[in-house]
Amino acid sequence: MSESRRLRVSFPVLLAALLCGLAPDAGAQGSAAADRAALEALYHAAGGSNWTNSSHWLDDAAPLGEWHGVSTDGQGRVTTLDLRENGLTGAVPDALGDLASLTTLDLRENGLTGTVPAALADLASLEELLLARNGLSGPIPTALGNLASLRRLVLARNFLAGPIPHGLGRLSRLEELGLNDNDLTGPIPTALGALVRLEELDLGGNALSGSIPGELESLQRLESLYVWGNPLTGPLPRRLTRLGRLAALEMHDTQLCVPDDAGFRDWVGSIAEFTGRYCDAAGTPFTGPTPMSGAGPVQAVHLTELREYADSLRLRCRLELFRWTDAVIVRGVTPVRAVHVNDLRRALTEAFEACEATPPPWSAPAPAPGAPVRAGHFAELREAVAAGPGSGGGPFDLSTVEWLHHDVSDWPETSTITGVEIDDDTSGRICIEHTKRRDWPGVRGVVSVVVAGNPWVFAQVDGQWYAATYEWLRPRQECKLVGKTPSRELGPHIKRPPLDRWVPQPGERVGFMVSTPARTGPRGPLQERSNIEFVVWP
Repeated sequence: MSESRRLRVSFPVLLAALLCGLAPDAGAQGSAAADRAALEALYHAAGGSNWTNSSHWLDDAAPLGEWHGVSTDGQGRVTTLDLRENGLTGAVPDALGDLASLTTLDLRENGLTGTVPAALADLASLEELLLARNGLSGPIPTALGNLASLRRLVLARNFLAGPIPHGLGRLSRLEELGLNDNDLTGPIPTALGALVRLEELDLGGNALSGSIPGELESLQRLESLYVWGNPLTGPLPRRLTRLGRLAALEMHDTQLCVPDDAGFRDWVGSIAEFTGRYCDAAGTPFTGPTPMSGAGPVQAVHLTELREYADSLRLRCRLELFRWTDAVIVRGVTPVRAVHVNDLRRALTEAFEACEATPPPWSAPAPAPGAPVRAGHFAELREAVAAGPGSGGGPFDLSTVEWLHHDVSDWPETSTITGVEIDDDTSGRICIEHTKRRDWPGVRGVVSVVVAGNPWVFAQVDGQWYAATYEWLRPRQECKLVGKTPSRELGPHIKRPPLDRWVPQPGERVGFMVSTPARTGPRGPLQERSNIEFVVWP
C-alpha cells in the first residue's frame, strides 16, 4: 500500500489502543480504498466508458457493492467481479491482483487482449478464474499454480500459446479446467494426474502432441474428458478404465484410438458420450470401409453420420426430425441392423417428397431382418443425401429469401457451422460455432468497436422466409445474449419488420448463419459467409 493510503494514528492514541487490545487494523481499514483503486484501474484499462453496463462505476458516492458486477463482504471488500459479456476491451491490468478478498473473477466473452497477468496469482482467496472467449494471447502463467483455493480455471477460446504449465498440477481443489480452443502445444502434463478433485478436463481444439498420460487414472471424480482436435497419437492407456465416473470422452479429430481389448471396449461402451476411433491389430486408428465403396460391413459411425445428414435435409424441407430406432448409437459398439437402413430410406424419401423432389430409386434391395448390412446399402444413402434437393421452395434456395439486412447470398461460403446452441434456460444465450471463427479479421464497426462478423437468423413469417442479422460478433466470438427470457426475444435486436416483433416458438424451425460484417453493408477486406444450419427451437 502506498504511503498516502496508510492509516495515520498518533502515537498516544495507538499506545492506548494497544493497551486496551483495540489496535486498529490498518490493512483492513485501508483495503476498501485499495479495492476501489484496482477497479478504477480496470475501468480505465478496459474501455469502461464504452461498456454495455457501467452503472455506478467511478461514482464516489456509491459503495463498491453498488457498482455493476461487483459484490462485497461486510467489510466492503470486493469478493466477486462479474463483467461477463459487458463490452470490455484492452488489457487486464495487474492491479486486479490487489483484490485480496476476491473469490470470483468472471470476464468471459469480452474483447480483452494482451496476456493473462501473472499478478492474478496473488489472489489467494480466488476460487473461480473465468476468462474464456476473449482475445488473450501469450503463455499461461506458471504462477497460477499457486492459487490454492481455485476450483474453476476456464481460459478457453483465446489465443493462448505454449505448453500447459506443470504447475497447474498443484491446484489440489480444482474441479474444472477448461483450456480448449487455444493454440497450446507440447504434451499433456503428467502433473494433471494430481488434480484428484477434477470433474471436467477440456483440452480440445489445441495443438497438443504425444499421448494421453496414464497418470490421469488418478482423476477418480472425472466426469468429462475432451481431447478432440489435437495431434495426439496412440492407443488410450488401459489405466483409464479406472475412471468409473466418466460420462463423456471426446477424442475425434485425433490419432488416438481405443485399444483392441474386450474389457476396454466394454468400458468405452458404458460411456454415454463417446466420439473417437478404435485401434486395429497394429494399434493404429481403424478407419474401416467407407460408406461410398467396398462390400464389407458398415460401422455405426457411418450410421450416425447419415442420420445427422438426413435430419439436416429434413429441416431444410420443413419436416420434423425423424424418430430413429435405437435413438442413441454408440460408435463402434452398437451393431448396425436392417431397421437402421430402412429408417434412413424412409426419412430421406419423406424429405425429398416434402421438397417436391423425386425420391431416390433405391436400386439396392432393402436388407431383410437378420440379413447383413453391406456398404452398398449405405453408398446410395449417402449419395442421395449429397444430391439432396437444393431448391423446390426449401429455405436453402436463397433466391426466395427476403433479406432485411445486406444481401449476402452471393458471398462465397467459406465457413461451416459445427454447432448451434440455444440455452434452454433464462440466460438468453445463442452460440454459433463455425470453422472460420479464428480466421476472420476484426474491423472497426459503427461504434468504433472491433467486430469480425454478424450472426444471422432465417425465419418464416406467413409463408415467406426472411434473413436478418441480430448482433455484432467480435473476433473469435460465437455467443450473444439476446434477452433473458425463455423466448429469447430476437426481434428488438433485428430491428427490421416483420421480424422486429418476431418471437420464435418451441418446435419452430429456425436457420442460423454467420458472415463477415454485413449488417450495415460490407466492411473490411473479406466478404464471406457460412452455410445455413437449421435447428428446432427448444
